[in-house]
Amino acid sequence: MKPIYHAIRLDRGGATPLCYQIKDYLMQYIRSGELSYGEMLPPEEELCVLLNVSRPTVRQALTDLVHEGYLNRVKFKGTFVTRPRLAGKFIQTIQTYDEEIQLNIFRNSQGASVLRAVTGSKEAEEILKRDTEEGDKIIDNELLSKVIENGMVTPRFAQYEDALAMAEGEVLKIYEDEKNVDSSLKIAKITLEHFLSQ
Repeated sequence: MKPIYHAIRLDRGGATPLCYQIKDYLMQYIRSGELSYGEMLPPEEELCVLLNVSRPTVRQALTDLVHEGYLNRVKFKGTFVTRPRLAGKFIQTIQTYDEEIQLNIFRNSQGASVLRAVTGSKEAEEILKRDTEEGDKIIDNELLSKVIENGMVTPRFAQYEDALAMAEGEVLKIYEDEKNVDSSLKIAKITLEHFLSQ
């Protein structure tokens, strides 16, 4: 086991739950490169013994990091460090401000994040009516707007996988090159907007 795991010092009397403290240590190690991409973490049982915590405490810390994209669990193999999936968030920020792109996403998918102006539009109302069977209740557009703005969804639309792969590649390139991030992100945004508008 790497020495970094032995360096974890938990504050058992503090206000921060132990699972969050473990998560923070592991995230720091991942961000600093002390835990590198593809590296396998020790089994949960070993971490429990080393840190003198329960298995649910370790499992919660690891699960949070899996959900945030820092770790990946492979059944029967272990838990591995992975690169955070930044492209999904990046692609959502690109789409957020273009009503026409958002309306296309709404027309062609289910659960895609859209603008209030789109969900509140007459066309969105017609789409919902068309896709609702007789006797079913139609969701109020205002409620739908609130759910979409505040809910977490997995966007899917035509060319989603291609756009996600393109965004992931652009973000990784920016991350690895460490050049001028602002101008690189603007170029990536323009490239992706052009791709999505086709």
